[in-house]
Amino acid sequence: MKHLDECISATPRKANSGQSPVRNVGIDIDGTITAAPRLFAEMIGRVRNVGGRVHIVSSRSPQARDDTVAELSSLGIAFDALHLLKPWAERKTPCSLERLDWYEQYLWQKVEYAQENDLSTFFDDDPKVVGLFLAYAPEVRIVRPPWDGRNVCLRAVLRSASEPIRPNEPLSD
Repeated sequence: MKHLDECISATPRKANSGQSPVRNVGIDIDGTITAAPRLFAEMIGRVRNVGGRVHIVSSRSPQARDDTVAELSSLGIAFDALHLLKPWAERKTPCSLERLDWYEQYLWQKVEYAQENDLSTFFDDDPKVVGLFLAYAPEVRIVRPPWDGRNVCLRAVLRSASEPIRPNEPLSD
């Protein structure tokens, strides 16, 4: 059995015995949903069928909200929340991690959002976003490409959305 530690981080916070670890899922749009819309539509359906919530979190401009909602609808993507990152100059609370470059500080909004909304799992294709989650939010499982059947991490999340696992139980394939 292969452990998924290299692509899914530690178990989520506040997990209850027998509860699926994908109760609150965050998903990026560009390069993630847009790279495999049918797969993500299926996964979202499974997550929502077990009572999970889906948060779409993207660095798209808030001015593109209506176009983004229309695009997600055309792709068959259902969601419970849509969060578009604020432009750098409009951030009310600056990132406290001064060692990050400006772009990483901008992307930090995804980590903040995930923590504030108790997301258990986050899907993103951007290596900088993945790195931020792995370094600063190990309580959130991070899943990255490829977005196909070869991705054992994605298969594990799909499986766990249908079959609850115990907290701290290692996910394996």
